[in-house]
Amino acid sequence: MNNGISGSAVRVRLVRFLLIDGGICFFPLTGISVAQPSDGIVEESCGQENVSGKKLLIAYDSKHGSTTTVVRQIAGALCDCGYQADISLARKVEDLSAYDAVVVGSPIYWAKFLPGTQSFLKKHEAALATMPVAVFVLSTYVDETTGLINEEVKEFFVNKELEKVPAVKPVGEIGLFGGAFTLRALFPVEALAMTLEGYSEDLDYLNQDVVIAWSQNLCSLFQ
Repeated sequence: MNNGISGSAVRVRLVRFLLIDGGICFFPLTGISVAQPSDGIVEESCGQENVSGKKLLIAYDSKHGSTTTVVRQIAGALCDCGYQADISLARKVEDLSAYDAVVVGSPIYWAKFLPGTQSFLKKHEAALATMPVAVFVLSTYVDETTGLINEEVKEFFVNKELEKVPAVKPVGEIGLFGGAFTLRALFPVEALAMTLEGYSEDLDYLNQDVVIAWSQNLCSLFQ
């Protein structure tokens, strides 16, 4: 059946759907002081001046750097709300007892969360079931007219990953954020997949306004 979409277009769309976290592109946090602890687990912290604020962990995995950019934006927004926040790679986290709430995120990479995020959710499922947890993902599968992530990302990928840890019940909406990649920064197999499909341009759907709005909503959900 011909639905007006060429087979090549469908393949390119699929590759973009699956391979999403990309080029190293960092936005500095503004208006907030970020400390860099040396314990090897916590990468960065903010909100130390918020001595009465709840302590949050932002655990994540990143393939090429875009998720790291988003994590820093989330941390900045939450610390501006009066919280204390630690940032850590998910695979390094051993204990959640010091935290009142957790934000966990990953790019959708070949239809799944990255392994660090998957193992974090499974390993800490019981502890996460007892505290507020927010989940976000990055994707370059966007609505070209709005620049926002298609809801199918949540239906087809995020929900399937969360079904593996049924005790984890995220608060609020899943954060659906645009990702980015720079072709020259991709691993060879990734770049080859894109090149074979005729894709020759970098993608950048990072949208700080969307990230900050979602993070500010967490400020009330984590009260």
